[in-house]
Amino acid sequence: MSRYPELGGAFPTVHDNLERLDKRLEHLLECRLAHWEEWADTAVRGGEGRDALLQMLDALHPDRDIALSSEIPAENREAVRGIHRHMATPQRLALLRAVLERREGELVTDAAEPYEISERAAGKIAYVKNAFSDNAYLQFSTELTHPRAANFDTFSDVCEEVYNGICEFGILPILHERDGKLFRFYTLLEKYELRIVCACDVPCIERDGVTVTRYALIRKSLPHNRDVSLTHMELLLPADSGELCDLLVAARNCGLEPIRLDTRAAEDSESKDDMTHQITLSVRGNDLPLFLAFLSLCLPDCTVLGLYRVLSD
Repeated sequence: MSRYPELGGAFPTVHDNLERLDKRLEHLLECRLAHWEEWADTAVRGGEGRDALLQMLDALHPDRDIALSSEIPAENREAVRGIHRHMATPQRLALLRAVLERREGELVTDAAEPYEISERAAGKIAYVKNAFSDNAYLQFSTELTHPRAANFDTFSDVCEEVYNGICEFGILPILHERDGKLFRFYTLLEKYELRIVCACDVPCIERDGVTVTRYALIRKSLPHNRDVSLTHMELLLPADSGELCDLLVAARNCGLEPIRLDTRAAEDSESKDDMTHQITLSVRGNDLPLFLAFLSLCLPDCTVLGLYRVLSD
């Protein structure tokens, strides 16, 4: 059945020609996929590493200037370049997928460097004591083998304890049902280079009814063993990088969907004009390793601020 509408006049002939071109295009795209697999096989057999992969990914960069055939009319050249740009991110993902299937993990840097946890710090959770944080602590403690509470006066103290390795975890509020994201706590995560590894929702009775605050369990590094029940991902991307579109296209191709996009002033910037995109994605499917590889190799300015599930989900 034709994908094109049934119209009169000369349209059937045009539509037949388009269908023939569609088949040729499908065949060419399948050939390109086969060549990415061939490239990956050659790279692995030849012992080629990260540098070779980066060179190939750079050759496929959407902003790379492509020398078009002189046979393309001048009035169509910009449109053809636009199509090449739109194909760039899916092609880079196809190449990365082929490489990962043959050399999983070897060419990818993690979202955060691993660090040693002392026996005294393991399972220790720092938080500012109040009824709501106590509720969050009780929910998070069910996920840990030997949880221990440590109370502090300020949220900065909590982050200091985790950053200095005195406590393995900390608890911060990050989202209010009515007020939205609590960015002052996200700036603490940036300042102390901490990551969100779990979240839970805590109800609060207020004058105008019951509202919910989301609390984050934070850590100095993301865990290396990815939980299959992960549901959320938090990313930071400099607004002047021009790579937001590439990130969102890659996310969609890897089964991640945008939940929220905020733009705010960059942490510790000397200029008020320096802005940061904060992106929250829902995680679905099995392509998270592919997306993490894309971020690491193609968008090095992007920071993975959190990779977690919400316990109430």
